[in-house]
This record gives sequence, C-alpha cells and structure tokens, in this order.
Amino acid sequence: MNASILQLNKRTLKVNEIAYLHQACQQCKERKGRCDGGKPCCSYCSKYEKHCIYTVRRRRGPGKR
Repeated sequence: MNASILQLNKRTLKVNEIAYLHQACQQCKERKGRCDGGKPCCSYCSKYEKHCIYTVRRRRGPGKR
C-alpha cells in the first residue's frame, strides 16, 4: 500500500511540473502579466481582442567548460 502511494505521488509531481512549463504569449510578456497559456488565444488576449502570438522557445544546450 505504501509503495502505491509513493508511485502516485511521483506521477502527480510530474504532472504538476509539466503543467507549469507553459510559455506566456508576447502580449502577456510585454505587460509582464500572467498568461494562462490558452491556445489558440489566451484569456487576456481574447478579452481585450489582442493578437495572441506564442513564440517557439529554443532549448539551450549544455554549457561549455
């Protein structure tokens, strides 16, 4: 029983980590506000009829030593 609880906690943690990784749209970045990450248009942009654009974020490689 204890092992199944630990396994469930690991899964929940991974889901929470993934949910936190969304990127803000350009409008929310410029106003430095929180973006809900809604696709194709976040709630702020749809409310104020703004053009909602998500840019592709490139991953950084390992640093040079």
